[in-house]
Amino acid sequence: MSQGTLEYPRTGPFPNTRWRRPNRSGNTDPRTGVVSPPPLGAGFLCPLGRKCSTPRFPATSMPAILEHQRFVVHIDVLGMSALVAKDPELAWGLLSQLVEARKDAHATSMTFLDTAETVTTPEHVQAVTFSDTVILFSRGAGLNDLRIILVMATQMLSRALHLCVPIRVGVAVGTFFVNLDESMYAGPALIEAYHLGETAQWIGIVTSEEVYRRAIEAKLQSGSSDVVAPACIPIDGGSRPGYAVNWPVTLRNSILAPLPLTAQQVYQGFARYFGSFEFLDLRTRQKYENTAAFMNARAQ
Repeated sequence: MSQGTLEYPRTGPFPNTRWRRPNRSGNTDPRTGVVSPPPLGAGFLCPLGRKCSTPRFPATSMPAILEHQRFVVHIDVLGMSALVAKDPELAWGLLSQLVEARKDAHATSMTFLDTAETVTTPEHVQAVTFSDTVILFSRGAGLNDLRIILVMATQMLSRALHLCVPIRVGVAVGTFFVNLDESMYAGPALIEAYHLGETAQWIGIVTSEEVYRRAIEAKLQSGSSDVVAPACIPIDGGSRPGYAVNWPVTLRNSILAPLPLTAQQVYQGFARYFGSFEFLDLRTRQKYENTAAFMNARAQ
């Protein structure tokens, strides 16, 4: 072993390849042969013999985590993968309706009665669509951000149902990094929102416990009902305790059919894409059974 160079065994994905890391500090202990770590940016030799620099990040390139606290919403379409495989043209039509629902929900303004403040959604919430997924995220994690993101998530569900698009929604709050120029999105809040929505076997809006806690703390209500409330969330193989937006209450004036509803009534608008209810597999039927049960229990 030469002074200042650490040589790795000839193993790894490339046979007979020697991996060497220059020790720019030159601090090899002559008694033990232990090499001290090189300084940041010292570089590595890749299997092709080229020098690969360790990137140096300017101190200002990674803002404080607290500056990236946001509400994040993950929305996807039930049954989209199977529809794409069966009829791509029909799936494209359904996706187009999803985009219309997003545009309608995003192009809104609202006035908060307690403060008389009027805000427009595009100024506070960003919407991104890829494939059958829509991501919504707020500018921050304050009270107005909470109000606006919950209103838009509920409006998105309302418009999607009006256009016969079955969606499920997850809402979380936490760290979420964004680079709009490079279409880069990452953070625990997105992962949590994804899992909340994807595991729920229904049409509905599931929230994290923290979103529920903040909504209760802010006393967000529709009439005398809390906007976010504890709920039994249907999942594969059963259910789990959780929290959901009380959308049958907040959208009570949009539900024209008399209650109680059946699963067939909930589903009938989607038959144009997925076929007759009687021919659905049991797992898919159960999603509409779960939706009908939630609507009947909450909207009474």
